[in-house]
Amino acid sequence: MKITTKKINGCKVTLIAGVRYSARRPAAARGQKIFPVTIRPTCDFHGTEDALAVRVEGLSYDGANAFMKKFNDSEGGRVW
Repeated sequence: MKITTKKINGCKVTLIAGVRYSARRPAAARGQKIFPVTIRPTCDFHGTEDALAVRVEGLSYDGANAFMKKFNDSEGGRVW
């Protein structure tokens, strides 16, 4: 199992190489200014389909959307 770090929209992200991941953020709530993005495996990887892979904190609404657009390079996420 190889661990790899890449920079996505200025954020360093470390994940297991060869696994498909997807980045998502919660829906916007009234008055919300910070939008965390959660990156999870998109399929069962040794029982981790519900496991939190990594969470990127402190992003604005536009920043979170830009991060997800860059990370999710296809509709199914990205293979790290």
